[in-house]
Amino acid sequence: MDYLSLSNKVSHRRFDPYKLFMYNNAWFVLGYDKKSYEIRYFKLSRIQSMVVTENRFTVLATYKESDYLDDFGMKKNGEWYEIVMLLHGRYAMLARERIYGRDQTVTPIDEDTTELRCTMQNEENIMCFVMGFGSHCEVVSPQWLKDRVKDEAEKILSQSIR
Repeated sequence: MDYLSLSNKVSHRRFDPYKLFMYNNAWFVLGYDKKSYEIRYFKLSRIQSMVVTENRFTVLATYKESDYLDDFGMKKNGEWYEIVMLLHGRYAMLARERIYGRDQTVTPIDEDTTELRCTMQNEENIMCFVMGFGSHCEVVSPQWLKDRVKDEAEKILSQSIR
């Protein structure tokens, strides 16, 4: 297959597919990549072209799906971070009804504010998650996330007033 990386470079891969799954509203395939000699995730929308062969393959004896996927998606998808944020308005109530991450606790502060605390992975996914709440979200920690949200808000504002 020809695969387009996040850095916008195409690489040719030979790949044994083990599992097709959806994560964050996108389809992925997990399997053995013969270029890197590792089990890898590939996003289907980045596959530029592929040739299905008649070649048979055997799943690696050391492969265990639970090493790569869990109830929250991909296990090897970046560092894990404890996220603490305050949600306001209707999002305060929605946070009480949904599971967003591992080890989640939801603490009502008052009728309009809820503290959401959970463990999440992948900085880009966390940013998208937090930014999706818009002005109804206040990041308490970690500091890198507070800084990135502030920087992103400033960029949005500067682009909007041009």
